[in-house]
Amino acid sequence: MNIRDFDFKKLFWLFPFISGILCVIAIVIPSGFQDVVYIFTKERTLNFWMWGLWTSSIPYGGMGAYFNVGNSTFVDLFSLIFGITCAGIILIVGIFVMIMANKMRKNTTLVERHKVLWIISGILILGATIAWMVQISFVNYYNIMVILFRWESSPPPPEWFTSSFWTYFKPDFGVIGPLAAGSLLLFSRLFVRVKR
Repeated sequence: MNIRDFDFKKLFWLFPFISGILCVIAIVIPSGFQDVVYIFTKERTLNFWMWGLWTSSIPYGGMGAYFNVGNSTFVDLFSLIFGITCAGIILIVGIFVMIMANKMRKNTTLVERHKVLWIISGILILGATIAWMVQISFVNYYNIMVILFRWESSPPPPEWFTSSFWTYFKPDFGVIGPLAAGSLLLFSRLFVRVKR
């Protein structure tokens, strides 16, 4: 069988379906983490999700899970609402994309009718993820560190935490997954254009 004779539209539904799965999985996996290096081991001590959950597994007394930690200022409340909104957009668009991909699997004529849908979905997923990553970089995470590390009695000076949020925390699949999903949706639209 010659590859030029193969109808790629029969497999096109896989791109958006995989994108939807990546979005749904990304919501339940942390968006970022921080490792602490001890003398002989490297341990993951802090995890945080886009929708506001922070977990701590600090061996010297700071274990626990916290929801939107920090003081109850407008910035933290805005952070929580913004994160839940972005996570909701990613989850809803991801589920919608999986449903439409399944319909496309059953009826290949839908490929041409939904070409703009993949572009809009990809832009929504990428936009929500990037907007959240930019917004979280402005969070006063000094308050978060004081609570998670139980530094209320003798906190370190705030000057220790003047760098960007992403200097101390590393992105995890909670942000890498939606970035890959949005890119895959945009790529799938280009793929269909090339293969027509």
